[in-house]
Amino acid sequence: MSTEAPRKLHPWRQGSLVEPGLALEKGWVNSDETDALLFVATHDCDLQTAAEGAQFVELIKCIKLTTGRTSGKHVSGQHARILHIEQEIDSALLALSLDQTQKIVVKKEDLLDHAPKHILSDQNLRTFSRWLASRYSRSALPDSFEQRLKAAHTISPDKTDNKHADKVKKDRRLSNALLSVITELGNPIEGIYLTLEGKESIELKPEEPYSLGIAVVSHSKKGQSAQQQIGEATKLADKIKALFELSSWDKSVGSVIIKSCVPTTERDFSLYHAKRTLRWNYDYLSVNDDE
Repeated sequence: MSTEAPRKLHPWRQGSLVEPGLALEKGWVNSDETDALLFVATHDCDLQTAAEGAQFVELIKCIKLTTGRTSGKHVSGQHARILHIEQEIDSALLALSLDQTQKIVVKKEDLLDHAPKHILSDQNLRTFSRWLASRYSRSALPDSFEQRLKAAHTISPDKTDNKHADKVKKDRRLSNALLSVITELGNPIEGIYLTLEGKESIELKPEEPYSLGIAVVSHSKKGQSAQQQIGEATKLADKIKALFELSSWDKSVGSVIIKSCVPTTERDFSLYHAKRTLRWNYDYLSVNDDE
């Protein structure tokens, strides 16, 4: 029987904040990066193991958003590269932006003589962990489906007044319009989930339309009534549905028929539904066109 004393675990966990002074002292951030923070990205198991191959820790750099507000298109891990969160640090609620490409690797021993004072909240940590993993495990929609969204044009449902027809951007790309409403209304949304009626992995010919079903899922927040939660999801769902219904499609690429766009909450969106839909990562949508 072994009499070896159990190894003492250190306090560092995924989502721990490296104190700014330590990050500056070690040269992990530059002296002019006054708004930069570092969070631990390495998984807890790799942090605690003493294995020879786990002597390094991955840190991810984030910045404080000067606007003080998160963007709807970057919350809840919907964007594969950028994540926005609101996190309380030293009694101040900060809006932070993390970037998957802004990672550094440091020696684990350089952290072990110190202890973290802050760690991401439970909800932020769950989102952070899922977002890190999604970089390599995203659900892939058919290329022909994504191409249809980029080729289609729509009219904003707020600008259909015939008296001001000259102000209507009739050639606005559907992909851009979708990204705009998600940016505007996406902050309270946990995720947007899609179904293509069994054709989620099938490349259709241009003459074959995709049938699209959407579920817009809102966060279940403490102190917020079910009516308030479903109301926030309804606003976004209604705008998304209207954009699809007002779209004109490029026949050479193909069309999408929206069958449903349903608002719901985390509490009502079951595991059964999650397994049968694709979480929509809409980072491929671009606002850089000549609309």
